[in-house]
Amino acid sequence: MKTKKTPHTPLWHQSEPEEKSFRSIFKWGAANKFKNPGQGFFNVIKQELGLLDADFKTPVNLGNRVVENGLETTIDPVDILKLEKIVGKNNIFFDSR
Repeated sequence: MKTKKTPHTPLWHQSEPEEKSFRSIFKWGAANKFKNPGQGFFNVIKQELGLLDADFKTPVNLGNRVVENGLETTIDPVDILKLEKIVGKNNIFFDSR
């Protein structure tokens, strides 16, 4: 008798990202809300990237390192003023928020 293999589900990281970390920059949606991929999409990710369940057993580099902002913008000041008119001055940032 064949037994059905139970699919592996990783222990997804469910905490808010550290401020100015890679996770905070690339986080989609509210910082305290999480939507993990469904089993079908997870299987596609594994297949397309050539990953195994073992690759998801131990978390590695969760993106909590703070992004250092060492570069100054090269955007022309005229263009910055145009952007400010579109989104408002309080929505323009020159750091790695």
